[in-house]
Amino acid sequence: MYQIALYFLIVFITLGASSKADTRHFNGVNYTYLSAIYIGIAKIDGVKLIDNEDEIGVFVNDTKGKLILAGACVVGDVVPSEYLVHIYGDAIETHDIKEGAVVGDELIFKIWDKSEQKEIEVPFLSMRYDYYWTLTRPENSSCLEVNGYFVWLFKF
Repeated sequence: MYQIALYFLIVFITLGASSKADTRHFNGVNYTYLSAIYIGIAKIDGVKLIDNEDEIGVFVNDTKGKLILAGACVVGDVVPSEYLVHIYGDAIETHDIKEGAVVGDELIFKIWDKSEQKEIEVPFLSMRYDYYWTLTRPENSSCLEVNGYFVWLFKF
């Protein structure tokens, strides 16, 4: 019950909040007024990531086959032992430039393991959804959907 209340509180706190810690490895997020939030616990070979050191980056493909960093966070920055990442959407007013995710984009998650100094791509099949009544689950978890404000809780 405590965890449900905590996530409910996080939803309201983070709707307009930004991360306290700046990411050092994943840089260059284009902050727009559209965003989705992913919350979860990340592990490498069963070991939780290190708070305030390891990072999560979320990428989408642009129109030219290159990756765009749509969101990034430092693990444990908002909730100890967990990540909370805003995934920013493409701004409507810039028609010729894709600077964020659009509905249907495949989300590519990467982990920066600071202790090993390496970037690890997370296969989406290794992510699983945990249900909490306060959170919204997307129809297609590997793609961005926009239904107002929502939070997706995933563990990988």
